Amino acid sequence: MFFVILTFLAWILLFFVYLFPQFYFSELVLSFLPHIVLFTLSVFAVQFVLLKNKKIWIYAKFSSLFILLFGVLFFLYSKEYNNFYCWLWFDYDLQSDESTGINILYSNILYKNYNYTGLLDWINKYDADIVLMVEFTDEHYQNMKENLHDKYPFSARTSWSQKYFWNVVFSKYPIDNLTNNVDQWTWRYSHFQLEQNEQNYYFYLLHTSSPVSYKFFKMRNKQFEILVNDFDKHDLEQSENNHIMVLWDLNASPWSFYYKKLEQAMFGFKNMTKNFTILFTWRIKSLAFITSHIDHVFIDNDSLVSNITRLKTPYSDHRWFFIENFR
Repeated sequence: MFFVILTFLAWILLFFVYLFPQFYFSELVLSFLPHIVLFTLSVFAVQFVLLKNKKIWIYAKFSSLFILLFGVLFFLYSKEYNNFYCWLWFDYDLQSDESTGINILYSNILYKNYNYTGLLDWINKYDADIVLMVEFTDEHYQNMKENLHDKYPFSARTSWSQKYFWNVVFSKYPIDNLTNNVDQWTWRYSHFQLEQNEQNYYFYLLHTSSPVSYKFFKMRNKQFEILVNDFDKHDLEQSENNHIMVLWDLNASPWSFYYKKLEQAMFGFKNMTKNFTILFTWRIKSLAFITSHIDHVFIDNDSLVSNITRLKTPYSDHRWFFIENFR
């Protein structure tokens, strides 16, 4: 009977999360929605086994009910999953003309990641035009600056910090750091512009608060509102010569109630990570099977990228993105 009660409580919990996604608890559970889809399918299948097992009749008599209940949950959650990913794999763009844009390497490298050689090896291997990192500390800078500045003589960082910390960009081309134009409180993201091949590129590099507590959950949602307001204020001219990219450790999955609100507010932008069939960009280091999709790449609707590759970041709990031919 304990197994029956536990199964029924799991159904109630998941049904509550689906119906009330705005709550903090629901936000955390929805971060792992692909795992929920797998769980509901597994329970659905197990009930068929129990239904035919006469030796455990006390469970079997509830199996028909649980087949129905978890079948409904599987349908609802799998629909949410499929509503985000479009499974394009960038095929629509692979036939485009030769590279005329720029290549970008991005990752949350983890502030206590001391594998400087590994990080530099990745940067040198992909030889991107610009490298963007979050959680980049003074220690990283001191151990990597000689190599980085040889290849990337132009750099910028978040202006509110006295250290190289949180957000940093290294570029082969001159950049115009616009971060000081961002009127915010202690949270500040990086905003910069560069010109290449007679094209103007605008970048936003963000690292919002992680919802590890209710306080930080509310803080992250406030940061979303600030960003939307800033886009309205900046009102960058949308033309064929302007390309805008927003790269971030958003600390929100695509199935978050607050992510959906943010996406709707960012009219004129598209999330390029939708092109994957499934994507995990973060994991719990001690429990590697617990993963989520919380890093995102937005570009304006008039721009293109040829491909985005997810790469393993050495000794980090996040993954690199190598973005090719942004134009």
